[in-house]
Amino acid sequence: MSDPLCVWKETALPGSLEVRQAYVFAFSQSGCVVVLRDREHCFLPGGKPETCDEDIFATARRETLEEASIIVGDMTYLGYVDLAEADCRYAQVRLVGSLEEERDGQPDPATGRTYERLYLTCDEAIHALNWGTHGEPQVRAAFREWQPRTGVSL
Repeated sequence: MSDPLCVWKETALPGSLEVRQAYVFAFSQSGCVVVLRDREHCFLPGGKPETCDEDIFATARRETLEEASIIVGDMTYLGYVDLAEADCRYAQVRLVGSLEEERDGQPDPATGRTYERLYLTCDEAIHALNWGTHGEPQVRAAFREWQPRTGVSL
């Protein structure tokens, strides 16, 4: 299968588009974002909705605790990545929130691995996530959204 077509959108999520994942830009009080690292691969905490999840925010809270052993609060919707592959189109939602509590790292129930937490600036996150042309606008949008809450400049 070829790479999916990815388009970043800072608009409301269309009700007809299935949400397959929700990921969180979790910001520390210093204005850095939590990025997880598994060997050489970096990613945001988040994942797939489950039937027990009330909404995308519940998915994000559950997944950040499972993957990163962190509690995220004050979450707001940022936008979504519109993905198309083969005959399927779906969304990966992006949220921003505050890092409320850090716990000792625990293995992710889905993989059995414990991920390293990185606390990155905007430019560091763009480089580490390495999402290509649609990635930089997402990261910059998250920092723009969060910056007024902390007063930390980009």
